[in-house]
Amino acid sequence: MLDLTARQAAEAATIWSVAATQLDQVSVDSGHGHQHVFLDTDPHEGALTPDGAAEGTGG
Repeated sequence: MLDLTARQAAEAATIWSVAATQLDQVSVDSGHGHQHVFLDTDPHEGALTPDGAAEGTGG
């Protein structure tokens, strides 16, 4: 059961990261610039991290 829970938690963090990246792109495309919404996770879990652009830039 713990193994399943750990896998589901890692998958949820990855899904969150993908959705946050899409939200960031929608914000840039609509002229509002970067909006970094990400979930802090263990860097070894494969979740995405924010890019180096400053908030509100690129809009």
